[in-house]
Amino acid sequence: MVPVAFSELEAKQRAELTMRNLQIEMRSSANTIKELEEEREELQRQVTHANNARLLQEQINDDQQKFIHQQTTQQAQHTPRDSKDFDESPELSGDMDKLRAELYALKVSS
Repeated sequence: MVPVAFSELEAKQRAELTMRNLQIEMRSSANTIKELEEEREELQRQVTHANNARLLQEQINDDQQKFIHQQTTQQAQHTPRDSKDFDESPELSGDMDKLRAELYALKVSS
């Protein structure tokens, strides 16, 4: 009868050991899950920050383009033209205004 009781005790000890090992694994898994959640939150903050920076840069670029367009339009309106060359063709006059505006934009962006 002693061997039967010994094997029951041995089985009980193995079960307790297995249970402790599973508890340790559960704690380790819980810690890993917590770390992953924190990492995910940090990555979400970084993505939000990057998106906000991109939107702000797009707005700055749009504002800059509007400013350049406004400046080129004003410059084109104030640039004296040789009227005798363009009086004959209003189409050429419009093309010349566009070219002046583009030239001014290039000078401003340089």
